[in-house]
Amino acid sequence: MKNGVVFLLIGANLIAQTGVLGEQAAPPPGDNAPLLEGYQASWLANSYPGDGAHRWMQHWAYGMAVRPDGTVYLNTYWEEGGEHGGIYRDGKVIGQAEYHDGLEPSGDAVAVNTDHVFYTKGTSIVRYDPDGKKPVKLFDAGEEVMGLAASDTALALTTSKGAVRLYDLTGKLTAQWSAPQPGAIAIAANGDLFVATNVTRSGEKPGEHNQTWIAGDASPVVCRYSAAGALLRRSAVPKTPWIPSAVVVDTADPGVVLVADAGRNQQIYKLRASDLSVSETFGTPNGYLAGPVPGRTGPGRLMRPWGVGTDGQGNIYVLNAVPHTWSHRPVLQKYNRKGKLVWELDGLAWVDTVQPVSSADGRTLYSGSDRFSYDFSKPADGSHWKHEAVTSDPWTYKYDPREHSPFIITVGKTRLMYTIGQFSNVLAINRFDGDIAVPAGLLSRGRMRPEEWAPGHPSDGMFIWTDRNGNGQPEADEYQKDGSDSGETFCMWVDERGDIWDARYDPKMTGDSRWNIRRTPLQKLDKNGVPQYDLGKTVSYGNPPDMTEIGRLEYHPESDTMYMMGYTKAYPRVNDFGLSDPAPWGTAGRVLYRYDSWTKPERRLHAGYPIVMPFFVKTALGAASGMAGTVAADQRTVDFEGCVIPGDFVVPSDAGEDKPGRSYLFVVYGVNGPHTNDILSRNEIRAFDVATGKFVGSMVAKPPIDPHALGWLDTRRSLKGIRRSNGEYFLTTEEDYKGKFVLYRWNPGGAK
Repeated sequence: MKNGVVFLLIGANLIAQTGVLGEQAAPPPGDNAPLLEGYQASWLANSYPGDGAHRWMQHWAYGMAVRPDGTVYLNTYWEEGGEHGGIYRDGKVIGQAEYHDGLEPSGDAVAVNTDHVFYTKGTSIVRYDPDGKKPVKLFDAGEEVMGLAASDTALALTTSKGAVRLYDLTGKLTAQWSAPQPGAIAIAANGDLFVATNVTRSGEKPGEHNQTWIAGDASPVVCRYSAAGALLRRSAVPKTPWIPSAVVVDTADPGVVLVADAGRNQQIYKLRASDLSVSETFGTPNGYLAGPVPGRTGPGRLMRPWGVGTDGQGNIYVLNAVPHTWSHRPVLQKYNRKGKLVWELDGLAWVDTVQPVSSADGRTLYSGSDRFSYDFSKPADGSHWKHEAVTSDPWTYKYDPREHSPFIITVGKTRLMYTIGQFSNVLAINRFDGDIAVPAGLLSRGRMRPEEWAPGHPSDGMFIWTDRNGNGQPEADEYQKDGSDSGETFCMWVDERGDIWDARYDPKMTGDSRWNIRRTPLQKLDKNGVPQYDLGKTVSYGNPPDMTEIGRLEYHPESDTMYMMGYTKAYPRVNDFGLSDPAPWGTAGRVLYRYDSWTKPERRLHAGYPIVMPFFVKTALGAASGMAGTVAADQRTVDFEGCVIPGDFVVPSDAGEDKPGRSYLFVVYGVNGPHTNDILSRNEIRAFDVATGKFVGSMVAKPPIDPHALGWLDTRRSLKGIRRSNGEYFLTTEEDYKGKFVLYRWNPGGAK
């Protein structure tokens, strides 16, 4: 077992402990649970820790507008914590747009004039005071709004059906005409309109909103129209194809039009308003993908800019839409007139986890799309972490299948990244070329629709794609399928050797145990460093007879140890208090097993296992523990939700793993329900002795992190970590409510 540590994840739906405990029972989570001595808590990937002042950088943003005083307004269709319309100034969060009764709380565009700010909310236009208060619905556009602009006399917008419309400030329509696929829009000082045309938005994953700006049916251009709809000018098309994602008139110089390019160039173009010719550009050509090391972040290396604006002093504001598994993550930057970065706000985490790298002693960490650094010598004040690189190149690798929750595996000298879907439906494989993670493979458990990924992949049954020619592009002759359908499963695991494990429900099996544990071994790496797998060499191990459902599994080849979680007849989905609803979909189960000598005939259950985890229900009775009797039938049960082994699986094994006090496993309790002040909102992490299964102590979030404002653990691998060279455990957890990763440090031997 690498690192001598096991990580398990438990999701809790709130609030009361039922009293159903196993022989290795620990006290119920809560204020009375003993805390581990000397642990530290910090965070990563958001400029704010999510403190009690209701401040954080929102994790999605599609539209941006800037007032002359430098106040920035963002808008997005979804934000987990409710900050759909964040308001920012001087590098700080200063407010958010209020919800308007009866309207969707979200949209994609925002505009400002002297007296007001205007947000799209669904298809409606809502006017606010500059502080985001006093919302007033002006009108309903009746279709999706692609772009929005405002002046002191007019509103202008474009729609997904090709309309350009002008309104007065009361919402009365004054003019409209058609344009080819119009998008971003701005109003000139004389009332003319600048409109990006031949652009559209498309979800990066079918069926999802994502709304990535892409080129339309022809080459995108910026057009100037009169207020009556006459076409006056057309910009030239840059040599490198561009995607004009935002268009604004320079507040400090109305003779300049700024255009954000979300294409490969990733720059800001300054156009002369008179003839729409390019006067200069801002930002490094190719942005974060520029040399000498593509992927590296830094001032001026823009990351797919989706918004641009200026204040009255000529400072430039850029909304970067950093490529991510789920569309993007926002990075908001202010540059002065000389191009120097003044401040930056990051919102780089949502529905993902971050994996510390053991060979870097935890100083390097990977999420599904980014690389971070961590400085253990600095206090947890925001200076302790840095966004070092974006590992995705969506222009070169259009069909990158990567997902979330990375496993970082090193085979020989080759570093690989495996990522799983939110529900373990796929396992994507990437190999590193510098900082860029190049697509190398994909294992699908079946039932993937043709439109869900690259054209030509099998649409029925389990299949694997292997990038045989090393170009990172899926091709027709690179698929292998086994004709089966893996069915519903939340079990996918990659061990230290690169072998892929899963557990699937097999309807052909009889009896209580219809789950089949399988291993698909890594055969080799080819000359390009692409892992080679053969579905025909998959090995089946059946299922322990007492388990009726497997929720998670983890195997460690060095010690030939298997950990698995699930349900049994004694501990089924429906709890012992007569609840009619099953445990939340996707949870791992109620019982944790450890088997030694898993692949050998002498396979045996380790002494002290299985461990039955505490069981919780959401109840009107509040946060009572040790509750007896029955509860209302409409209350849901909550079981633990996942398991994870920390590290990148390259550290030598711990020889003392089965000696008490030498190795620990960790369990995190998460929230699956309203964000309240209940103790379970703190994502409590509990430590157990691996050798004996006995409870050791707990860790909970603490200042500067608000322990009562932590959100769902929404991925299947929500807890990661390693044991560092000084004996310290370094743990990371998902936190979706305020878009960050929560980090814990604990050294059983004391600080070193």
